[in-house]
Amino acid sequence: MMNLRKESLEVRNEVIKKIKDEFNLSFSYSFNDLYWVNKKKVEVRRLKGGLWSEELRYSIVDFNNKFEEVKKFVENLEYKDFKIELNKLYENVSYWEYYDRYDLNENLSYKEYCNNKKLNERCLILKISYNI
Repeated sequence: MMNLRKESLEVRNEVIKKIKDEFNLSFSYSFNDLYWVNKKKVEVRRLKGGLWSEELRYSIVDFNNKFEEVKKFVENLEYKDFKIELNKLYENVSYWEYYDRYDLNENLSYKEYCNNKKLNERCLILKISYNI
């Protein structure tokens, strides 16, 4: 099991290096955990962070365009039996979050709120999983 953890760290470092080399972007993260999904027999390394460069600093449109490019690139990388995913933190917004903030939503519908939240999200989750 220790060997697998070491390999997932190497994959993590390689993915971050490839993002830097290919797109001249930094993927910095503040959260790095390893967990086991027993039903699926999958071990997952999850990084919570974001992409950063001076050009993306002020424009959410540029960020979203670059995110889509990086997402396609990262998810097409192949490392042995590892599956790599890159997603925005708020892929799905709970109805309760929407309901709690309804007065602040300027009367947006739930679907509009979700789309707006996802569009403006800059926090990303990089998942590296291995089926055992």
